[in-house]
Amino acid sequence: MIFTYRTLLLLGGLLLVITSHGVPLHAQQAEPVPAQAAEAANTSASLVEAYVAEALASNLALQQRTFDLVASRHALDAARRSFIPTLSVEARFSRAGGGRTIDLPLGDVLNPVYGTLNDLLVGAGQDAAFQAIPNVEVPFLRDQEQETRLRVVQPVYQPQLTAAIRLNRHLVSSKEAALSAYEQQLVRDVKVAYFQYLQAERAIGIFEAAGSLVEENLRTTQRLQRNDVVLMDAVLRAQAETFAVNQQQVEALDQRDRARSYVNFLLNRPLDTPLQGADEIATAAPELAVAFGGAGAEMQVASVNTLTDPAFDAALAAMQDAAVMQRYELDELDAAFNAQQANVSMMQAAYLPNVSVAIDGGIQGEGYGFQGDAPYYLASVVLSWQLFDGSADRSRIRQAQAGAQRIATQRAEAAQQIRLQVEQAYKAVQVARASLTSAEGRVDSATESFRIVQRRLAQGQINQVGFVDARTTLTSAQLNLNVTRYSLLARLAELEFAVGQPTTH
Repeated sequence: MIFTYRTLLLLGGLLLVITSHGVPLHAQQAEPVPAQAAEAANTSASLVEAYVAEALASNLALQQRTFDLVASRHALDAARRSFIPTLSVEARFSRAGGGRTIDLPLGDVLNPVYGTLNDLLVGAGQDAAFQAIPNVEVPFLRDQEQETRLRVVQPVYQPQLTAAIRLNRHLVSSKEAALSAYEQQLVRDVKVAYFQYLQAERAIGIFEAAGSLVEENLRTTQRLQRNDVVLMDAVLRAQAETFAVNQQQVEALDQRDRARSYVNFLLNRPLDTPLQGADEIATAAPELAVAFGGAGAEMQVASVNTLTDPAFDAALAAMQDAAVMQRYELDELDAAFNAQQANVSMMQAAYLPNVSVAIDGGIQGEGYGFQGDAPYYLASVVLSWQLFDGSADRSRIRQAQAGAQRIATQRAEAAQQIRLQVEQAYKAVQVARASLTSAEGRVDSATESFRIVQRRLAQGQINQVGFVDARTTLTSAQLNLNVTRYSLLARLAELEFAVGQPTTH
């Protein structure tokens, strides 16, 4: 029975080492990359980029920002068309009753004169020729009236319209930069979330291998306890190890599912859609750091051991300068500042006169027709100049100027934040690269220690506690290597985002 127990433990340990140890990683890429690993890296990098391309094509938040950009462009087009002449038709038909009247006392004035003339005519033997007339009452409103006209209005001098065009042009630039900035962020989020998914997927495999070992260890320990070879405390310890591994495996499954759901959310797909490429990227992780290129290429300049060297400072300064030039967030703030300056100009234009030309042509009268004096035309030059408004325009100008100063300050702060972000991301990558070397060494040491413990266990020189401790140490080292491996990829994605890479715009 003792021989069977040791044999099973030995087989389980070998199974754990074979299925969980994986391919050694080399953080600094000192040795040539094998052709098979390089091919896997290229395939895996293409898969990651495919997910990024899918997110850029279907992400809902990105589509919302695209619609904002489209709306801004239409607003700019509308502002430009403000200088085009407008043509409108205006028609009015009215019926009126009552209202004011104009009284003309024609009878009171002329009838006495007519009476005198008639008397003179009769005295001369002629007939009376003049009839008495009544007083006249003329209504102020016509009983029925219509006016139908075409109106053409052409702005001639409208300084506010010119400033509005500049304002909308800068707003379009701001929206374009905001869209590109979100694209950069989306690329980063997809990569980081996908690497977290791969990390959890790999951890599940490690826990599955460890679970097989601890379950076999539990069954063997229970048989030994039934045969009075070990005490009950050994069984309880084996059960505790089994529960611990099961709990860690459940947590890893939850982390994988949440990461998968988030990746699918970014890609606008059903949240439970399976993701591909876990096995290939797991073995090609170190080569991916090179295959991604971009900011990763500049990271070969200095290692973590040269953080204080001039080479590191020069590389960091170069990346910070590149980030200030390439980050679309700063372009967005620059465009917003220019838009606010155009807004100030538009407010100041309120002090200037506006000149336009208007031409009206149509018919008017009690009925419709072109007879007589019904047709008419009217050409006008209209001058509008606001001379006093209680200093309201001055207050609006100062408000716009304060807004421009706020944006300028915000831009300066954003530039400093970007420099800080690049520095932190760059150092994090260097630390992750160095951590890979330590993590590999830790796995190598834990693996060799586990093999020694297995030999000593087979020879009866060590008890179960020592074996379980060795197994726990090896699993912990493998998990640490897995975390470090994908942490490097995630930090590379963070640095790529911090430096700012070109997007589709």
